[in-house]
Amino acid sequence: MRGKAHLATGLIAGLVAAISTVSATTQIAEPIALTVAAAVGSLIPDMDLPTSTVGKKLKPISWTVNKMFGHRTITHAPIWLIPLIILYIKFPTLITSENAAIWQQALLGYIVGFTCHLMGDILTKGGIPFFYPFSKKRVHLTGAESGKHDIILSIVVIAVFAPSWIFVLKNHI
Repeated sequence: MRGKAHLATGLIAGLVAAISTVSATTQIAEPIALTVAAAVGSLIPDMDLPTSTVGKKLKPISWTVNKMFGHRTITHAPIWLIPLIILYIKFPTLITSENAAIWQQALLGYIVGFTCHLMGDILTKGGIPFFYPFSKKRVHLTGAESGKHDIILSIVVIAVFAPSWIFVLKNHI
């Protein structure tokens, strides 16, 4: 998927997650942090491509990561979700500042955006290295081409992702 499609899915999923987590004690900054972080998280995996939306902003890092690993390898590995989710769960015991809830929501937003990015790319024929670093073999669920089918892929990601996040957020967090 292209940057605009990743950004759109990340923003929409971030908004859904933000709305799902609002309660009577929510600070106004929490859903904002979640949504903004979801947008950022939806673009960061493509930092390994110097011509991508985020790669253009992080040129030296992007170029270095691309030369060391290539595109859709280390930055597209679902294994990153394990430490991120553990950090999110443990966050209240690690950070005790008055802004802890805002930072925790930002972390959740990043997880949401990152997951949306991976879901979008696994739906393309380029796929993602689902078992990286153990295997570089890419897994793909369709033969859709990036750029050409982005609107359809975005709708699928949002249709699948948004309801599942509402369920998870409402019932388990």
